[in-house]
Amino acid sequence: MLTTLFLKENYLKLYQKDYISLGHKTDIINGLNIYTGFEYAQRKELVNHSDFYIYDPFKTDFTSNIPPTDNFNTDLVKDHNASIFDVGVEYTPRYYYRIREGVKWMSYSNYPTFSLHYYKGIKNLLDSDVDFDRLEVSVRQGLHIRRIGGFNYKLTAGSFLNTNDLFFADYKHFGTNTPFLIGSSERNIFRLPDYYDYSSSESYFEGHARLESDRILLKRLPVLNKTLMREAVYFNYLATTGNKPYYEFGYGLNQIFLMFNVEVFVGFKGAAHEYTGIKIGIPFVGRSGTSITVGG
Repeated sequence: MLTTLFLKENYLKLYQKDYISLGHKTDIINGLNIYTGFEYAQRKELVNHSDFYIYDPFKTDFTSNIPPTDNFNTDLVKDHNASIFDVGVEYTPRYYYRIREGVKWMSYSNYPTFSLHYYKGIKNLLDSDVDFDRLEVSVRQGLHIRRIGGFNYKLTAGSFLNTNDLFFADYKHFGTNTPFLIGSSERNIFRLPDYYDYSSSESYFEGHARLESDRILLKRLPVLNKTLMREAVYFNYLATTGNKPYYEFGYGLNQIFLMFNVEVFVGFKGAAHEYTGIKIGIPFVGRSGTSITVGG
């Protein structure tokens, strides 16, 4: 919204979705959860009907809701219906919990969380036009390493087993944030690639790692070592079928004046430098620290 109104750059490509979604999650045994869900959606292509903006520093025009990728097939965003079933299993060994007023609240575990998720687009069910299968596995964990700090990582691998009838909304889209503004605590997203550049209908692997500490580099300086700022270093990696691997390194100062973060990132495609960028994290951008889901 900010970049659209103040820079006249609309990065997200949107579509209308009228849908009904049902889901159920249960704790089979301690630490083992199973989720089942079903969604029926009517998806419609959107055309821009407004060119309202506040400031236009680059003298550009708004772009259409067609993703700006090379040789994009516009049939992938045409109107269609989708009936999608999904089932997921998640397991965390030795997951400690508390009981409060008869309700079980998960607390912590010293082991990673393992997940398996399967998505099925069902052709002709409720006039559905989609027919695909996608399988995804992941592992994630947050650790506190004594005298070093907090370390978080997440690894995800997946593949489309069937793409008989697949639309762009059902591609695997990866969290990224092209604008210079991000949420104040966004994790497990890429900072520099453009939206949709790596959206995949084949196999993919992504990894995210973050180390946050009181003293890594700048906090060792006398002027800064008494402040409440924290430092973080990042490494993000992405590999998709048909593309060179993309990876990026970053360094950030968090909780500057207890309000915002500043990050510097450098990204590479294969062995070649691709991007360098600065990100400013502020509390009212993003959704509770999570990235925007692109395409869904």
